[in-house]
Amino acid sequence: MLAALDELNLSVPPRHGFWPTAVAAGIERVVVLFALVDVLCPGLGRYVSDALATEADLHEPRTLDAVSRYVMHERPLDATSPFVFLVGGRGTRRLEPLGYDAVVRLFARRLDKLGLRTPETTPHALRHTHVTAMWEGGMRLHGVHVLLFNIGQVPEPPFHGLKTAEPWRTELIPPETPPALAAPVSRWLSGQLQTSDRAESVRHSRDAFRYFLRWLAQAHPDIDAMTQLERRHIEGFMAHLHEHINARTGRPLTARSRYTYLSPLLQFFRETSQWGWSDVPGRPLLDRSDMPKLPSTLPRFIPRAELDRLMQAVEELEDPHQRAALLLLRWSGARRGEIARLTLDCLDAYPDGYPRLRIPVGKTYTERTVPLHPQAADALRELIDAAKAANAAARHDARPPAAMTPVPCSTATSASRCLRATPAQHLRLPRRSRSEALTRGQALAPWPPTPTVPG
Repeated sequence: MLAALDELNLSVPPRHGFWPTAVAAGIERVVVLFALVDVLCPGLGRYVSDALATEADLHEPRTLDAVSRYVMHERPLDATSPFVFLVGGRGTRRLEPLGYDAVVRLFARRLDKLGLRTPETTPHALRHTHVTAMWEGGMRLHGVHVLLFNIGQVPEPPFHGLKTAEPWRTELIPPETPPALAAPVSRWLSGQLQTSDRAESVRHSRDAFRYFLRWLAQAHPDIDAMTQLERRHIEGFMAHLHEHINARTGRPLTARSRYTYLSPLLQFFRETSQWGWSDVPGRPLLDRSDMPKLPSTLPRFIPRAELDRLMQAVEELEDPHQRAALLLLRWSGARRGEIARLTLDCLDAYPDGYPRLRIPVGKTYTERTVPLHPQAADALRELIDAAKAANAAARHDARPPAAMTPVPCSTATSASRCLRATPAQHLRLPRRSRSEALTRGQALAPWPPTPTVPG
């Protein structure tokens, strides 16, 4: 296994050029020793799956050849241990997992033979060198982050994009806003963040204030304090919202959009006047009668013909996570966010054996259990079993601190892909699928008899 270090004709990774470095040269693309340290624990399957999922090149010829030689010619044939690397020979420790101290001694002897031993050249250093080699070889930064997080080398959960996490929390107000305008708004939004568990609602309020403050800077540049605001300024903003054309759609703002922009202002002026803040107008500048009237619509469901075509496309999905997520939408009536936060113990059964799904606390602040169609239960059970067998790493969730679901896919994206094969004139499929499950589920598909719940 350590013969890879004899290949001294490889180039040296520049970031580790301070090593005496034939060690780094010998493992630039060799993952054998990097894996050797990690496979001493049962997390090997998770490491390999994560490495493959994040583009790590475990199919590099030298790696597979070295592992194959060990398994075929060196590993004891009578071993039943799930560990890859075992102690051989005839001693009392035969067939025991190879310990880290043994790896260190083997590594040190090889370095001594090559004349390359230094305090910095340790098996653990190969982990860092491997990551450097992946990065310099063109692997995406997000893929490197996911791999390091799943093997426990970095504590921060992976994220998409260029910024770490929720930068809007530190950017509540446009930077060019005058301090006397920014201070009360920032104070109010910060208080909302501290007292509310609906961060997304606070984010909508923040976006509304940023839009209002930018409009105010253009329409009334002479205003530099919140106490200067009057009713006429708010009326001008309402007129602007009514006349403004959305650049993306080419249409005026909908009543819902105008309501979203005005509702935080109404709440801000009402609350701050009641609290007696000195740096605000001190009186409500908006009233409920100023809010746009919103149309009241009934929930929409997917017609039977289109639902059959849709579910046929769902059954043909190759990704088991997407398929399970959409089946849960179809048969449980749960919301997208609730499905995204299902835990590994969410599925059990009634006394008569009929599947039951426990839906976590969500929008209604209520945990609930619902009967689950066996089709969805079977798909979910496969994912749960696979996640437990692979010792899957839980993904970060800012809401309830629990192990995450093995269904980490975007249900909206999956539904959109299905609709490409089954065109339908419906929007927001996941919500409509939920409405369909709640209102017409038993009429559109055969259900076994609903189990009797004791008590």
